[in-house]
Amino acid sequence: MRFEVLLEIANPNYPDDELVSHWDSERQQPVGENDERDALARFIVRKLHGLFDPDAADIDQLETAVGAMERAFVELGRVRVGLMAEFLKRRRWGV
Repeated sequence: MRFEVLLEIANPNYPDDELVSHWDSERQQPVGENDERDALARFIVRKLHGLFDPDAADIDQLETAVGAMERAFVELGRVRVGLMAEFLKRRRWGV
């Protein structure tokens, strides 16, 4: 599987098909770090590319990508829970 194929699988599931805009197909790498567009889309593309192994079987590529996105989901969820707890505390107590 080529990286572009993996990206094409993921892209329609992200708002506005934004993932592909964070991939430089000419240079075969994620767009620069200073790109001001969607930071989450940039993170996803960089994470998937960083884990990509062109010699791995397609099923292994997909399994690795799914695992990476699941870990990110859990980590983002934990951050959300912490922020929500603080928000609710401050709203309730007027802090």
